[in-house]
Amino acid sequence: MLNGKGNGEVVALGFTAGFIGAAAVLLTARLLFYIGIGPLLGVTTPISIAPPYVYRPLVWGGLWGIPLGFILRSLKSRHMAVGFLYFLAPVAALLLIFLPMGGMGLLGLNGGPGIMVHAFIVNSPYGIVTTLAISALCGRGWSPAAS
Repeated sequence: MLNGKGNGEVVALGFTAGFIGAAAVLLTARLLFYIGIGPLLGVTTPISIAPPYVYRPLVWGGLWGIPLGFILRSLKSRHMAVGFLYFLAPVAALLLIFLPMGGMGLLGLNGGPGIMVHAFIVNSPYGIVTTLAISALCGRGWSPAAS
């Protein structure tokens, strides 16, 4: 997918695609809140998509896209499968580092077990959307043979 791309190109494509993947996560979180799944899982307010609150998740999404770009460049096949599973890395960081730092406890369990489930559901589009964005930015649309 990224064969022949230099390191700078991989960084730029990965960041841009990760930014797009993070936007998909933010929109998924909003959608789940408004259709009632978020509140069922213990989320009390929808995630803000207004500045300045939206910048942090978008920049972090871009930064998480960079390693995915390098991983995808090293693969010969199975890009979509690896891209989908990649969402587990930022979710692990969220559950093991960022939620505890924010006072939610390990795995976010201070907010109830639904918070952990919500984190998995909301973040699941990240890897595949980022992989599809990298593919599109490289000028190659997705095809079953390419995955």
